[in-house]
Amino acid sequence: EDWVVDADLETRISRVMSRDGISRQAIMDRIHRQMSSEKKREMADFVIDNSGSLDELHVQIDQLLERSTDER
Repeated sequence: EDWVVDADLETRISRVMSRDGISRQAIMDRIHRQMSSEKKREMADFVIDNSGSLDELHVQIDQLLERSTDER
């Protein structure tokens, strides 16, 4: 099973700028060299949206783990 963790573009940019201290343009250049979020989502069995809070992320992970276990 393939899982993808994704967030909206602005959230991703903001987090990378804070974490790595690099420019918006450097981040955009990096993003453009990667597979698109849409393509990653199409290929995934499960998608986790990491645009929200840590609590929201945990809820999604718990739900997907339960689903994944039930399907086996």
